[in-house]
Amino acid sequence: MTVYDGHTVEYSGTSCNPGGINPFHGPAMPGIMEDFYLESYKEHLANSDEIQKISGLDFNLKVVDRLFLAFNDDDEQGLKRMQKPYRQAQSFDARWLTSSEVAQLESRISHNCVGGLFTTGNLSVNTQLYVAALKKSAQRLGAQFVDKNVREIHFAGEKATHVVVENNKIPISSVAVTSGVWTAEILKPIKPALKVRAVKGELLLVEINGPPLPLDITYGLTGLYQFKPGLYWAGGTQSGSLPEPGITAAGREEILANLRRILPGITKIACIEHDAGYRPMAEDSLPVVGKITPYENIFIGTGGGSKGVLLSSGIAKTLAGLINGDSDTGLEFLSPDRFSDE
Repeated sequence: MTVYDGHTVEYSGTSCNPGGINPFHGPAMPGIMEDFYLESYKEHLANSDEIQKISGLDFNLKVVDRLFLAFNDDDEQGLKRMQKPYRQAQSFDARWLTSSEVAQLESRISHNCVGGLFTTGNLSVNTQLYVAALKKSAQRLGAQFVDKNVREIHFAGEKATHVVVENNKIPISSVAVTSGVWTAEILKPIKPALKVRAVKGELLLVEINGPPLPLDITYGLTGLYQFKPGLYWAGGTQSGSLPEPGITAAGREEILANLRRILPGITKIACIEHDAGYRPMAEDSLPVVGKITPYENIFIGTGGGSKGVLLSSGIAKTLAGLINGDSDTGLEFLSPDRFSDE
């Protein structure tokens, strides 16, 4: 297996996220994504020890507690609906906290909250170390990595025969395209066009005053996520990639203002780093995973959106199965062919 990646893409979503592996919230949850989210979570658990052993890298996989805040009745009802799958799944739990119980847990949270859902069982990783560990493990198992980008794919009828890298035409037996929001560009000759857009998220690395937070605390897109002692990822925003690519002063102020509203007891927040990443998202907010009809040997895995770290394991396992001849993945509803009727 050869992986082509020139590392020339700015604002990769992989490098700009707090590394959450959370199977019980996201698009189509509850709904058709439930099984795939949970299977992806299990894949992370099943393979993490082996990845660390082969790579020799500790990517800080850990179980995290998380408090989802509610500020009105609609928030409360939504969180209580999310409580059921946590309580049904092994190694997970969730319990509702009243506003007074939230204050006892963490007094710096806004007294305007009406309560919160305390959850345990979710995972997180240091994403940069995780990507490095995956790459080193793959190399030690025989994969080759080439620091160049595929420029185009050549076809003979309904089969991909070559990829073009710089000026070199390289024969292939099959190709899996997993380049996030840039996947559509590589597959431009294929019709119908792949409908994946770039959704920008901005993220801050911050230091706060006072004692450490006992858990991750979130409300909607806004939250503080434990990273290292004294440091937290603070997110987030969601916008199109234009008109302003990359980090923006407006994005920074939006995150800080929202944090002050939900955690007014934190009187000092020092920004250490400001990042932005483009997350690939299909029009229906679901990932795009499968073989592209009518081609025999072109496979695609993209569209993870804000669930990209969680879904990376499930997408990888699915693509490996398809390439090796497994036609019954149970994920036909995620096939790129779903765009062909539009």
